[in-house]
Amino acid sequence: TAVNIVDGEENTSALWLTDGEVGIGTNTPVSQISGVTLHIDDSSSNPANINLTGGGGADTNDIGYIAFSDPDDHDDNLVRITGQVDGSDAGDPGGLLIFSTQENGGALAPHMAIIHNGDVGIGTTSPDGKLHIHDATGSRTTTATAIDQGLILSTVDLADNDYYQMLFINLV
Repeated sequence: TAVNIVDGEENTSALWLTDGEVGIGTNTPVSQISGVTLHIDDSSSNPANINLTGGGGADTNDIGYIAFSDPDDHDDNLVRITGQVDGSDAGDPGGLLIFSTQENGGALAPHMAIIHNGDVGIGTTSPDGKLHIHDATGSRTTTATAIDQGLILSTVDLADNDYYQMLFINLV
């Protein structure tokens, strides 16, 4: 069953509802594996396709995402912001926000995360400080820790087993 709302002036589909999918500017909303999809397409030669999909479940399961797709292939997500369950407390789990991008010719991969306590990870989805930067080779990790009078920046070089630390103090 489908419902179609037509733009009176252009006589084109303005809103399309079919089989749990919602299309704005398209009568063929992209079908997703699970959840309900909202597909927005401006029908230009280079449309911006944004898919909003819900989900649910236990720890580390996707609870929803916003995907930005290749205009020529709606199923090819180039950028995705994903919400996940973070924690196993069934009554009150935490949340995790993951930012992923697709490399040229590659697969979609996570590059930045914000976990339930507000810690931010770049190059890791499991930060262990307010700011945790992990390089692509996995040989160096940098964390920033806030203190009362400033900031401690710590770097561990896992290849050489070296540890560096800088202290920034606010003198005002």
